[in-house]
Amino acid sequence: MYVTILLIGMALMYLYQEKTPNGPLEYRIGEEFQCHGTVTEVKKKEDSYKLVVNTHEGKILCRYYGEVDNPTDLYLSDAHFAAVIEKPETPGNPRVFNYALYLKSREIYYVCTPAYMKFKEGNPSPYNNIRIWIYRARENFIRNLGLGSDTESFVRGVLFGDTDELDDELYEEFRKNSTAHVLAVSGLHVGVLYSLYKALLKKRNSRLITAIFVFFTLIYGFATLWSVSVTRAILLTYIMIVGNYLDRRYDLITAAALVAAGFAVKNPYIIFGAGFQMSFLAVMSIAFITPVLEKFLPQTLSGAVAVQIGMLPYMIYNFNGFSLVGLLVNIPIVFLISLLVPAGVAAYFVYLMGGTILPVAPLVLQIITKVTVAVNHFFAKGEMFYVTMPSMKLGILILIYGLIFFCCSEFFQIQAKRRNFKIIALCVILIGATSFACYIGDRSPFDRASAVFIDVGQGDAVHVKTHSNKNILIDGGGNINYNVGDKTLKPYLLKNGFAHVDMALATHLHADHYLGLEQLKEVYPVDKLVIEGRAGQKIDLGNGEFIEILWPIERNDDIDDENLNSMIFRVRVRGLSVLITGDITAEGEKMLLERYAGTDMLKADILKVAHHGSAYSSSEEFLEAVKPKVAVISVGKNNYGHPSQDVIEKLKEKGIIVFRTDLDGAVGIIKKGETFSVCTNRNRKNMLFRPLQKT
Repeated sequence: MYVTILLIGMALMYLYQEKTPNGPLEYRIGEEFQCHGTVTEVKKKEDSYKLVVNTHEGKILCRYYGEVDNPTDLYLSDAHFAAVIEKPETPGNPRVFNYALYLKSREIYYVCTPAYMKFKEGNPSPYNNIRIWIYRARENFIRNLGLGSDTESFVRGVLFGDTDELDDELYEEFRKNSTAHVLAVSGLHVGVLYSLYKALLKKRNSRLITAIFVFFTLIYGFATLWSVSVTRAILLTYIMIVGNYLDRRYDLITAAALVAAGFAVKNPYIIFGAGFQMSFLAVMSIAFITPVLEKFLPQTLSGAVAVQIGMLPYMIYNFNGFSLVGLLVNIPIVFLISLLVPAGVAAYFVYLMGGTILPVAPLVLQIITKVTVAVNHFFAKGEMFYVTMPSMKLGILILIYGLIFFCCSEFFQIQAKRRNFKIIALCVILIGATSFACYIGDRSPFDRASAVFIDVGQGDAVHVKTHSNKNILIDGGGNINYNVGDKTLKPYLLKNGFAHVDMALATHLHADHYLGLEQLKEVYPVDKLVIEGRAGQKIDLGNGEFIEILWPIERNDDIDDENLNSMIFRVRVRGLSVLITGDITAEGEKMLLERYAGTDMLKADILKVAHHGSAYSSSEEFLEAVKPKVAVISVGKNNYGHPSQDVIEKLKEKGIIVFRTDLDGAVGIIKKGETFSVCTNRNRKNMLFRPLQKT
């Protein structure tokens, strides 16, 4: 009952927050004005800095391209800047990573790229001076170790939870081995410090040792900028210490619930952050599963196994995969980290107090880091032990956790021994009802779409879903500076529950149409890739559904303009007709009109507008022959001037409803009886389920 009420409250809160302005800046979106505030975070990127500035109106994430002599000096400085404030962009495709929601979980509601920024020394209060002292000591400590960039970024991540400078491939290896938790300061790190504290205490209560422990954990919290996981771990530890002094029994679940409630009261959006979810899921796994495992495994091992078991469904749901040897890899990795953390933290505290690096510290940290990375790399090599899986439904995830935690609970064991099967059945029914409510609430209109025009930025990509559950991709976007196949198409497919693509077809071999498919095939199961065809060929999809090639008559490799070789597809799926026109020009449209004059071959319900809405396509005669009800323009922002405003006006004058992936995100077409409707993932959500009469 508690979980049900909590989930309903979360949903209502989310809907309310989405419709409620987030402070005074909400009314200044899109206009330039002067701002000033305190810099609370500094992240160095390749060509810029990401600065979080806390103003009186709220937190703003600024991308600053100016020169900075010493980035460390920016922390808690006063920043004055002029900028156009914007809201973070919501994702273009359904169910993929929501960057805007992630920022909200950190209480950041606005972003900007300042025209200029000026910095000066901030408020010299004792509290701020202590924070600056701790932060600068952290940065200088890492820099003065002299470990080299790769080792330095790893040590920074392990000791202070800052992985921004960590190599992407290295981080992926840790994530796919289920060992990435060591790179985010968590209960493991605070647990190591707490173990040292208990070893010093032995069986006596020493207020001096306790005061020293509290003092150093507070410093450590400031050094890690109080991330969710470290804050949770430190607060739970403090509750445990208070319980010991008051001679009161410590209950982990109750303490975790209190801390979680405190987080949610301060910032309700934090519950949507992966850091919050994983942190408290690990605690729940330890609390419920460990007591059961201790009957079969040593106490030192049962906790680690409990966390691995508890995190497995979440890893599949959120990260679309898991390691077959995750538990095995964690044993040596956690052991090595349990050596690195006390050594590194001790060296940091010595530097903080005395300003000197222990002579042995760099060598110790270097050796442990090299061994840790080597062990992790051995198991990650070639992804031999990593299994990629599509996301399960949210309702299924809730059902799994509900049953696991219930069956491992003391309550269940007592009721089972008393043979109170009616109470057990009632609890299972409540868990099932909660899961079903989550399943219903998590549904997306895109689940019922016959065709989805995927937002791939600059380029085309259409996902066709047949009546027999075949998945067809027509084009896949592409960018020579960004892996669209791995970073856009694969997440879209996995997050929406698709395990493979039956067939992928490219209209032509330009990068913004074909490259994404080639990249996808390297990282995701694509059964068949089609890059050539000629007019008259038909691909039978079963149940009366098909893809027919209307152009070209023959491919000509001698021509300079690849657009003239662009394949034109007429798709018939679930009673819906879609015309995919690639990058055909007005010249190509004219040849199509001549070839299919006097027929209905070009007529379609949905038109994928040619060449991203180029002014040199979509002629009056061609639109008259197609007679679409809906036109979709697949285009990215600042896409070489596309789409042409003349083309948009031409479409609207003919009563054709226009959608654009740069503004609307993904566009889904839902067929229902003799009508179809359109759903979008961004902006114009008032179009959702709008019925459009079938032609």
